[in-house]
Amino acid sequence: MFYIKADRGITGDGKTVLAPVYVGVDGDTITYVSDQQPASIQQFDFVDMGDTTLTPGLLNLHDHVNRKILRDHPTDLPVTVRSKEFMSNSKEYMLLHGVKNVRDMLGEGVTFIRDFGLGGYTAVTLKRGIQEGLVIGPEMMVCGRPLCMTGGHCHKNAHEVDGVDGMIRGVREELKEGADFIKFMASGGLDQFPREDPKYPELTLEELKAGIGVAHDAGRPTTAHVYPKEAILRIIQAGIDCVEHGVMMDDECIDEMVKHNLPLVPTMTGMRGAYFIPPVSEARMKTRALLETRIWQPHNESVRKAVEAGLLVGTGTDSYGRLSDEIRLIAQAANRTPVQAIEHATSTSAKIIGRGDLGLLKEGRHANIAAFPGDLSKSLDTIDRAVQVWLHGKAVL
Repeated sequence: MFYIKADRGITGDGKTVLAPVYVGVDGDTITYVSDQQPASIQQFDFVDMGDTTLTPGLLNLHDHVNRKILRDHPTDLPVTVRSKEFMSNSKEYMLLHGVKNVRDMLGEGVTFIRDFGLGGYTAVTLKRGIQEGLVIGPEMMVCGRPLCMTGGHCHKNAHEVDGVDGMIRGVREELKEGADFIKFMASGGLDQFPREDPKYPELTLEELKAGIGVAHDAGRPTTAHVYPKEAILRIIQAGIDCVEHGVMMDDECIDEMVKHNLPLVPTMTGMRGAYFIPPVSEARMKTRALLETRIWQPHNESVRKAVEAGLLVGTGTDSYGRLSDEIRLIAQAANRTPVQAIEHATSTSAKIIGRGDLGLLKEGRHANIAAFPGDLSKSLDTIDRAVQVWLHGKAVL
Protein backbone atom coordinates (compact mmCIF):
# COMPACT_ATOMS: atom_id res chain seq x y z
CA MET A 1 0.00 0.00 0.00
CA PHE A 2 1.22 3.51 -0.84
CA TYR A 3 -0.09 6.99 -1.50
CA ILE A 4 0.57 9.45 -4.31
CA LYS A 5 0.13 13.16 -3.72
CA ALA A 6 0.10 15.86 -6.39
CA ASP A 7 -0.91 19.50 -6.54
CA ARG A 8 -3.96 18.48 -8.53
CA GLY A 9 -5.77 15.53 -10.04
CA ILE A 10 -8.20 15.19 -12.96
CA THR A 11 -10.36 12.17 -12.20
CA GLY A 12 -11.39 11.49 -15.83
CA ASP A 13 -15.14 12.10 -15.52
CA GLY A 14 -14.96 15.34 -17.50
CA LYS A 15 -15.64 17.66 -14.58
CA THR A 16 -13.85 16.79 -11.34
CA VAL A 17 -10.55 18.41 -10.41
CA LEU A 18 -9.09 17.80 -6.96
CA ALA A 19 -6.45 20.20 -5.62
CA PRO A 20 -4.45 18.78 -4.01
CA VAL A 21 -5.10 15.12 -4.68
CA TYR A 22 -4.22 12.02 -2.68
CA VAL A 23 -4.47 8.61 -4.37
CA GLY A 24 -4.07 5.40 -2.40
CA VAL A 25 -2.89 2.28 -4.20
CA ASP A 26 -2.99 -1.29 -2.90
CA GLY A 27 -1.60 -3.83 -5.36
CA ASP A 28 -3.14 -2.99 -8.72
CA THR A 29 -6.20 -1.24 -7.28
CA ILE A 30 -6.98 2.37 -6.37
CA THR A 31 -8.24 2.42 -2.79
CA TYR A 32 -8.46 6.14 -1.98
CA VAL A 33 -9.05 9.34 -3.96
CA SER A 34 -9.58 12.66 -2.20
CA ASP A 35 -8.37 16.22 -1.77
CA GLN A 36 -8.04 15.44 1.95
CA GLN A 37 -4.93 13.80 3.35
CA PRO A 38 -5.79 10.42 4.87
CA ALA A 39 -5.09 10.12 8.56
CA SER A 40 -3.07 6.92 8.06
CA ILE A 41 -0.75 8.27 5.36
CA GLN A 42 2.33 8.22 7.60
CA GLN A 43 2.02 4.44 7.97
CA PHE A 44 2.60 3.86 4.26
CA ASP A 45 5.01 4.75 1.49
CA PHE A 46 4.32 8.27 0.27
CA VAL A 47 5.19 9.73 -3.15
CA ASP A 48 4.90 13.50 -3.47
CA MET A 49 4.79 14.50 -7.17
CA GLY A 50 4.58 18.23 -6.43
CA ASP A 51 3.53 20.54 -9.27
CA THR A 52 1.99 17.86 -11.47
CA THR A 53 -1.47 16.73 -12.50
CA LEU A 54 -2.51 13.14 -11.90
CA THR A 55 -4.84 11.57 -14.47
CA PRO A 56 -6.00 8.03 -15.15
CA GLY A 57 -3.72 6.25 -17.59
CA LEU A 58 -4.59 7.35 -21.12
CA LEU A 59 -6.17 4.99 -23.67
CA ASN A 60 -5.13 4.87 -27.32
CA LEU A 61 -7.96 3.09 -29.14
CA HIS A 62 -6.46 3.07 -32.64
CA ASP A 63 -2.79 2.47 -33.27
CA HIS A 64 -0.29 0.35 -35.20
CA VAL A 65 2.39 -0.10 -32.57
CA ASN A 66 5.21 -1.40 -34.78
CA ARG A 67 5.10 1.62 -37.15
CA LYS A 68 5.93 4.51 -34.81
CA ILE A 69 9.39 4.96 -36.35
CA LEU A 70 7.54 6.64 -39.22
CA ARG A 71 6.26 9.26 -36.79
CA ASP A 72 9.20 9.61 -34.42
CA HIS A 73 12.25 9.46 -36.68
CA PRO A 74 11.84 11.46 -39.90
CA THR A 75 14.63 11.11 -42.46
CA ASP A 76 15.32 12.78 -45.79
CA LEU A 77 12.79 10.42 -47.43
CA PRO A 78 9.03 11.10 -47.57
CA VAL A 79 6.94 9.10 -45.13
CA THR A 80 5.25 7.14 -47.94
CA VAL A 81 8.62 5.84 -49.13
CA ARG A 82 9.74 5.03 -45.61
CA SER A 83 6.47 3.24 -44.90
CA LYS A 84 6.87 1.02 -47.93
CA GLU A 85 10.46 0.21 -47.00
CA PHE A 86 9.61 -0.47 -43.36
CA MET A 87 6.70 -2.77 -44.19
CA SER A 88 8.97 -4.84 -46.46
CA ASN A 89 11.04 -5.92 -43.45
CA SER A 90 10.63 -9.23 -41.68
CA LYS A 91 7.93 -9.59 -39.05
CA GLU A 92 10.66 -10.35 -36.50
CA TYR A 93 12.21 -6.94 -37.17
CA MET A 94 8.82 -5.23 -36.86
CA LEU A 95 8.25 -6.97 -33.55
CA LEU A 96 11.47 -5.49 -32.18
CA HIS A 97 10.19 -2.05 -33.09
CA GLY A 98 6.92 -2.85 -31.35
CA VAL A 99 8.78 -3.76 -28.15
CA LYS A 100 10.52 -0.38 -28.15
CA ASN A 101 7.42 1.56 -29.11
CA VAL A 102 5.13 0.25 -26.39
CA ARG A 103 7.71 1.20 -23.77
CA ASP A 104 8.02 4.66 -25.30
CA MET A 105 4.24 5.06 -25.30
CA LEU A 106 4.17 4.55 -21.55
CA GLY A 107 6.21 7.75 -21.45
CA GLU A 108 3.30 9.50 -23.14
CA GLY A 109 1.02 8.39 -20.31
CA VAL A 110 -0.62 5.63 -22.42
CA THR A 111 -1.52 2.53 -20.40
CA PHE A 112 -3.90 0.84 -22.89
CA ILE A 113 -3.55 0.31 -26.65
CA ARG A 114 -6.01 -1.12 -29.16
CA ASP A 115 -3.81 -2.24 -32.06
CA PHE A 116 -5.12 -2.47 -35.64
CA GLY A 117 -2.52 -4.68 -37.26
CA LEU A 118 -0.56 -4.05 -40.49
CA GLY A 119 2.35 -6.08 -39.19
CA GLY A 120 1.11 -9.61 -39.59
CA TYR A 121 0.50 -11.02 -36.13
CA THR A 122 3.32 -9.15 -34.42
CA ALA A 123 0.89 -7.33 -32.12
CA VAL A 124 -0.64 -10.65 -31.03
CA THR A 125 2.84 -11.83 -30.05
CA LEU A 126 3.67 -8.51 -28.41
CA LYS A 127 0.50 -8.63 -26.31
CA ARG A 128 1.44 -12.11 -25.12
CA GLY A 129 4.93 -10.92 -24.24
CA ILE A 130 3.50 -8.09 -22.14
CA GLN A 131 1.09 -10.43 -20.37
CA GLU A 132 3.90 -12.86 -19.56
CA GLY A 133 6.18 -10.12 -18.24
CA LEU A 134 8.73 -10.46 -21.05
CA VAL A 135 8.06 -6.92 -22.29
CA ILE A 136 7.15 -3.75 -20.39
CA GLY A 137 4.24 -2.02 -22.06
CA PRO A 138 0.59 -0.96 -21.85
CA GLU A 139 -2.21 -3.48 -21.81
CA MET A 140 -3.15 -4.37 -25.38
CA MET A 141 -6.23 -5.37 -27.36
CA VAL A 142 -5.35 -6.65 -30.85
CA CYS A 143 -7.12 -7.45 -34.12
CA GLY A 144 -4.46 -9.46 -35.94
CA ARG A 145 -4.97 -8.52 -39.59
CA PRO A 146 -7.81 -6.29 -40.81
CA LEU A 147 -10.10 -7.69 -43.51
CA CYS A 148 -10.38 -5.93 -46.88
CA MET A 149 -11.63 -6.67 -50.37
CA THR A 150 -9.10 -7.85 -52.94
CA GLY A 151 -7.04 -4.81 -53.83
CA GLY A 152 -8.75 -2.76 -51.10
CA HIS A 153 -7.36 -0.29 -48.61
CA CYS A 154 -3.99 -1.46 -47.19
CA HIS A 155 -4.44 -4.77 -49.03
CA LYS A 156 -0.71 -5.53 -49.08
CA ASN A 157 -0.72 -5.91 -45.30
CA ALA A 158 -4.34 -6.93 -44.69
CA HIS A 159 -6.37 -10.13 -45.13
CA GLU A 160 -8.01 -10.00 -48.56
CA VAL A 161 -11.46 -11.59 -48.80
CA ASP A 162 -14.27 -11.60 -51.34
CA GLY A 163 -17.89 -12.67 -51.03
CA VAL A 164 -19.78 -14.02 -48.04
CA ASP A 165 -17.95 -17.36 -47.91
CA GLY A 166 -14.58 -15.68 -48.19
CA MET A 167 -15.47 -13.24 -45.42
CA ILE A 168 -16.68 -15.98 -43.08
CA ARG A 169 -13.49 -17.94 -43.57
CA GLY A 170 -11.34 -14.82 -43.19
CA VAL A 171 -12.87 -13.81 -39.86
CA ARG A 172 -12.54 -17.33 -38.53
CA GLU A 173 -8.88 -17.41 -39.51
CA GLU A 174 -8.25 -14.14 -37.63
CA LEU A 175 -10.03 -15.49 -34.57
CA LYS A 176 -7.88 -18.61 -34.79
CA GLU A 177 -4.74 -16.46 -34.73
CA GLY A 178 -5.80 -14.71 -31.54
CA ALA A 179 -7.79 -11.62 -32.55
CA ASP A 180 -9.50 -9.84 -29.65
CA PHE A 181 -11.66 -7.90 -32.10
CA ILE A 182 -12.24 -7.85 -35.86
CA LYS A 183 -11.55 -4.84 -38.08
CA PHE A 184 -13.07 -4.34 -41.53
CA MET A 185 -11.74 -1.99 -44.21
CA ALA A 186 -15.16 -0.74 -45.29
CA SER A 187 -13.99 2.04 -47.61
CA GLY A 188 -10.97 3.54 -49.30
CA GLY A 189 -8.56 5.77 -47.40
CA LEU A 190 -5.66 8.17 -47.79
CA ASP A 191 -2.90 5.60 -48.24
CA GLN A 192 -2.52 6.36 -51.94
CA PHE A 193 -4.63 9.52 -52.21
CA PRO A 194 -5.72 10.76 -54.71
CA ARG A 195 -5.20 7.55 -56.71
CA GLU A 196 -7.13 5.71 -53.99
CA ASP A 197 -10.29 7.70 -53.34
CA PRO A 198 -11.72 7.39 -49.82
CA LYS A 199 -15.25 8.24 -50.97
CA TYR A 200 -15.93 4.70 -52.24
CA PRO A 201 -17.24 1.78 -50.14
CA GLU A 202 -15.12 -1.35 -50.40
CA LEU A 203 -17.16 -4.11 -48.76
CA THR A 204 -20.75 -5.08 -49.53
CA LEU A 205 -23.53 -5.14 -46.97
CA GLU A 206 -23.76 -8.92 -47.27
CA GLU A 207 -20.02 -9.36 -46.68
CA LEU A 208 -20.12 -7.09 -43.65
CA LYS A 209 -23.15 -8.82 -42.14
CA ALA A 210 -21.48 -12.20 -42.58
CA GLY A 211 -18.19 -11.12 -41.02
CA ILE A 212 -19.77 -9.26 -38.12
CA GLY A 213 -22.05 -12.20 -37.45
CA VAL A 214 -19.12 -14.62 -37.19
CA ALA A 215 -17.26 -12.28 -34.85
CA HIS A 216 -20.30 -11.80 -32.63
CA ASP A 217 -20.91 -15.54 -32.53
CA ALA A 218 -17.41 -15.83 -31.06
CA GLY A 219 -18.07 -13.04 -28.56
CA ARG A 220 -15.70 -10.60 -30.28
CA PRO A 221 -16.48 -6.94 -30.96
CA THR A 222 -16.09 -5.40 -34.39
CA THR A 223 -15.03 -2.08 -35.83
CA ALA A 224 -14.50 -0.59 -39.28
CA HIS A 225 -12.24 1.83 -41.10
CA VAL A 226 -14.73 4.03 -42.90
CA TYR A 227 -14.88 7.49 -44.52
CA PRO A 228 -17.96 8.12 -46.73
CA LYS A 229 -21.61 8.37 -45.76
CA GLU A 230 -22.73 5.35 -47.81
CA ALA A 231 -20.16 3.10 -46.17
CA ILE A 232 -20.96 4.45 -42.69
CA LEU A 233 -24.65 3.70 -43.10
CA ARG A 234 -23.74 0.28 -44.49
CA ILE A 235 -21.64 -0.78 -41.50
CA ILE A 236 -24.34 0.46 -39.11
CA GLN A 237 -26.95 -1.62 -40.92
CA ALA A 238 -24.61 -4.62 -40.81
CA GLY A 239 -24.31 -4.41 -37.01
CA ILE A 240 -20.86 -2.88 -36.40
CA ASP A 241 -19.83 -2.03 -32.82
CA CYS A 242 -17.54 0.97 -33.41
CA VAL A 243 -16.73 3.47 -36.17
CA GLU A 244 -13.13 4.41 -37.00
CA HIS A 245 -12.45 7.79 -38.67
CA GLY A 246 -16.04 8.56 -39.79
CA VAL A 247 -14.76 11.45 -41.86
CA MET A 248 -17.83 12.24 -43.97
CA MET A 249 -20.54 11.64 -41.38
CA ASP A 250 -23.60 13.82 -41.85
CA ASP A 251 -26.72 14.34 -39.72
CA GLU A 252 -28.30 11.11 -40.99
CA CYS A 253 -25.20 9.12 -39.98
CA ILE A 254 -25.17 10.80 -36.57
CA ASP A 255 -28.85 10.01 -36.04
CA GLU A 256 -28.31 6.35 -36.92
CA MET A 257 -25.26 6.12 -34.66
CA VAL A 258 -27.29 7.60 -31.80
CA LYS A 259 -30.07 5.05 -32.40
CA HIS A 260 -27.56 2.20 -32.26
CA ASN A 261 -25.42 3.74 -29.48
CA LEU A 262 -22.32 3.53 -31.65
CA PRO A 263 -19.04 5.17 -30.59
CA LEU A 264 -16.56 6.99 -32.82
CA VAL A 265 -12.76 6.95 -32.79
CA PRO A 266 -11.86 9.75 -35.26
CA THR A 267 -8.01 9.50 -35.32
CA MET A 268 -7.77 13.14 -36.38
CA THR A 269 -4.05 13.55 -35.73
CA GLY A 270 -3.07 10.32 -37.48
CA MET A 271 -5.00 11.31 -40.58
CA ARG A 272 -3.11 14.57 -40.82
CA GLY A 273 0.28 13.25 -39.76
CA ALA A 274 1.29 11.60 -43.01
CA TYR A 275 0.94 14.96 -44.76
CA PHE A 276 2.98 16.97 -42.26
CA ILE A 277 5.83 14.69 -41.12
CA PRO A 278 8.92 16.11 -42.86
CA PRO A 279 9.96 15.88 -45.55
CA VAL A 280 6.60 16.08 -47.28
CA SER A 281 6.79 14.92 -50.89
CA GLU A 282 5.92 17.39 -53.64
CA ALA A 283 2.95 15.24 -54.63
CA ARG A 284 1.56 15.35 -51.09
CA MET A 285 2.14 19.07 -50.81
CA LYS A 286 -0.05 19.54 -53.88
CA THR A 287 -2.92 17.56 -52.32
CA ARG A 288 -3.07 19.50 -49.03
CA ALA A 289 -5.58 22.08 -50.23
CA LEU A 290 -7.82 19.35 -51.65
CA LEU A 291 -7.57 17.36 -48.43
CA GLU A 292 -8.45 20.41 -46.35
CA THR A 293 -11.70 20.77 -48.27
CA ARG A 294 -12.61 17.12 -48.77
CA ILE A 295 -11.26 15.47 -45.61
CA TRP A 296 -10.03 17.64 -42.73
CA GLN A 297 -12.78 20.27 -42.59
CA PRO A 298 -15.60 17.68 -42.88
CA HIS A 299 -13.81 15.58 -40.28
CA ASN A 300 -13.72 18.47 -37.80
CA GLU A 301 -17.42 18.98 -38.36
CA SER A 302 -18.25 15.29 -37.91
CA VAL A 303 -16.40 15.19 -34.58
CA ARG A 304 -18.19 18.32 -33.36
CA LYS A 305 -21.58 16.90 -34.29
CA ALA A 306 -20.78 13.54 -32.73
CA VAL A 307 -19.83 15.13 -29.40
CA GLU A 308 -22.85 17.45 -29.43
CA ALA A 309 -25.13 14.46 -30.13
CA GLY A 310 -23.82 12.71 -27.04
CA LEU A 311 -21.93 9.93 -28.83
CA LEU A 312 -18.92 8.40 -27.15
CA VAL A 313 -15.88 9.84 -28.95
CA GLY A 314 -12.62 8.10 -28.06
CA THR A 315 -8.98 8.85 -28.77
CA GLY A 316 -6.70 7.08 -31.24
CA THR A 317 -3.60 8.06 -33.17
CA ASP A 318 -3.35 5.66 -36.12
CA SER A 319 0.24 5.26 -37.39
CA TYR A 320 1.34 8.87 -37.59
CA GLY A 321 -0.25 10.69 -34.66
CA ARG A 322 0.39 11.41 -30.99
CA LEU A 323 -2.30 10.96 -28.37
CA SER A 324 -1.59 14.39 -26.89
CA ASP A 325 -2.29 15.98 -30.27
CA GLU A 326 -5.45 13.91 -30.67
CA ILE A 327 -6.75 15.20 -27.34
CA ARG A 328 -6.01 18.76 -28.42
CA LEU A 329 -7.67 18.35 -31.83
CA ILE A 330 -10.84 16.91 -30.30
CA ALA A 331 -10.87 19.80 -27.83
CA GLN A 332 -10.51 22.28 -30.68
CA ALA A 333 -13.10 20.66 -32.97
CA ALA A 334 -15.73 20.17 -30.27
CA ASN A 335 -14.95 23.25 -28.12
CA ARG A 336 -14.03 21.14 -25.10
CA THR A 337 -12.24 22.37 -22.00
CA PRO A 338 -8.96 20.64 -21.04
CA VAL A 339 -10.77 18.63 -18.35
CA GLN A 340 -13.49 17.58 -20.81
CA ALA A 341 -10.91 16.72 -23.47
CA ILE A 342 -9.02 14.42 -21.11
CA GLU A 343 -12.30 12.58 -20.47
CA HIS A 344 -12.23 11.42 -24.11
CA ALA A 345 -8.85 9.73 -23.53
CA THR A 346 -9.82 8.18 -20.19
CA SER A 347 -13.32 7.22 -19.05
CA THR A 348 -14.98 7.68 -22.46
CA SER A 349 -12.44 5.47 -24.22
CA ALA A 350 -12.76 2.91 -21.42
CA LYS A 351 -16.53 2.81 -21.97
CA ILE A 352 -16.04 2.26 -25.71
CA ILE A 353 -14.08 -0.95 -25.11
CA GLY A 354 -16.30 -2.08 -22.24
CA ARG A 355 -13.63 -1.71 -19.56
CA GLY A 356 -15.35 -0.40 -16.46
CA ASP A 357 -12.17 -1.08 -14.48
CA LEU A 358 -10.21 1.61 -16.36
CA GLY A 359 -10.40 5.31 -17.12
CA LEU A 360 -11.08 6.94 -13.74
CA LEU A 361 -9.21 7.93 -10.62
CA LYS A 362 -11.76 6.20 -8.43
CA GLU A 363 -11.77 3.62 -5.67
CA GLY A 364 -11.89 0.11 -7.09
CA ARG A 365 -10.44 0.96 -10.52
CA HIS A 366 -7.14 -0.40 -11.79
CA ALA A 367 -4.19 1.65 -10.60
CA ASN A 368 -3.14 2.91 -14.04
CA ILE A 369 -2.12 6.48 -13.30
CA ALA A 370 -0.12 9.16 -15.10
CA ALA A 371 1.50 12.30 -13.70
CA PHE A 372 1.99 15.21 -16.12
CA PRO A 373 3.90 18.42 -15.40
CA GLY A 374 1.97 21.59 -14.57
CA ASP A 375 -1.75 22.23 -14.44
CA LEU A 376 -3.65 20.30 -17.12
CA SER A 377 -6.95 21.66 -15.84
CA LYS A 378 -5.99 25.05 -17.28
CA SER A 379 -4.05 24.03 -20.42
CA LEU A 380 -3.15 20.93 -22.43
CA ASP A 381 0.29 22.32 -23.27
CA THR A 382 2.14 19.86 -21.00
CA ILE A 383 0.25 16.65 -21.83
CA ASP A 384 2.85 15.45 -24.36
CA ARG A 385 5.06 13.69 -21.83
CA ALA A 386 4.41 12.11 -18.44
CA VAL A 387 6.90 12.50 -15.62
CA GLN A 388 5.74 9.26 -13.99
CA VAL A 389 3.39 6.42 -14.84
CA TRP A 390 2.05 3.65 -12.64
CA LEU A 391 0.84 0.54 -14.50
CA HIS A 392 -1.25 -1.86 -12.42
CA GLY A 393 0.09 -0.06 -9.35
CA LYS A 394 3.78 -0.29 -10.25
CA ALA A 395 5.95 2.66 -11.26
CA VAL A 396 7.22 2.04 -14.82
CA LEU A 397 9.03 5.31 -15.60
